[in-house]
Amino acid sequence: MQTSTAIARSTEHAASTFPSDELWEKLSHFEFDQPGPHPFSIRLAVENAWTGHHTWDVLEEYRKLLYLIATVGNDLIGSPDIDIAWRLHLIYSESYRKNLCMEVLGKFIPHECHDGSEPADVTMKRFQKTLQAYRAAFGEPPATLWQAPMAKGLPLLQRWQVTRALAQETKRIEKSFLTTPENIPAQHQLRWRNIRDFALDKPNATYPFSRRLAEENDWTLAHALLVIREYKRFMYLCATSGYSVTPSLDVDEAWHLHQENTDSYWEEFCKKTLGKLFGHSPGNGSKEDDFKFEAVYERTLHDYTQVFGPPPREVFGTPPRTVWGIANPSINWAERLQEAVA
Repeated sequence: MQTSTAIARSTEHAASTFPSDELWEKLSHFEFDQPGPHPFSIRLAVENAWTGHHTWDVLEEYRKLLYLIATVGNDLIGSPDIDIAWRLHLIYSESYRKNLCMEVLGKFIPHECHDGSEPADVTMKRFQKTLQAYRAAFGEPPATLWQAPMAKGLPLLQRWQVTRALAQETKRIEKSFLTTPENIPAQHQLRWRNIRDFALDKPNATYPFSRRLAEENDWTLAHALLVIREYKRFMYLCATSGYSVTPSLDVDEAWHLHQENTDSYWEEFCKKTLGKLFGHSPGNGSKEDDFKFEAVYERTLHDYTQVFGPPPREVFGTPPRTVWGIANPSINWAERLQEAVA
């Protein structure tokens, strides 16, 4: 596994043709990695146990998919590995939204995690259309990197039965949560109710947000639903604190997954519900970055307690997982953040 601060690009490529237009010229020079000891390519390789060679081959195919979507249409889809790269890139908000979409592609490219509501045959038709567009622009796609995505769609009656059962289980679990009185100022009451009631699970999804969150993190559904509640509380702090706040590791996973559903996150949640756009900036792995975010996290726990009471820690799951952790009294977050600003 690569452990250095950069992964060398693969120099072996299958023979293919490349577009000669200005868009491809700009896109071919786009850099995925940001400065720091833990750049995007390293994270992509480590999180998926990929070699450096495979990582850069996937990134080059992801680059080609972006070109095809920008020139052919948003209904094109990639292979599972390419989608993994796309999904990770989405949580680097500035790199994806600003540097890639706005400055290179000239428009925002949306992404949605397949939630099972699309019929399987429609998914495969979209994939075949993507391969046809690829052949027209780049030649034959490498078979090892362009495997067909798994189609999760079900027939209509079965989909209704599954979604009904999931909805009933979700309601039962949510009723079991312990709640504390909320200290929401009057001027934020409406905003908080809108955040609290925002639906992350679509009614017709057989693989809804909460179930995907649970399975991808090896959580129980109960824990995933609790994390979703805590994610909403965290986003309330984002919208009202006036300064940076930091999520716990579990809450961050929910934030990541929500950003991977771009219309739900950016349009419905940020613009219409929060009233602001909140980008996500993963740490770069430097000691200075870690030092600052430790203090920001302690301040977040302090603010959380003022509004929602003590944050939940070990509940649900086997073994029990920590949702927020325990405040560290040895960290003087106010003093440390003053030093960071100075």
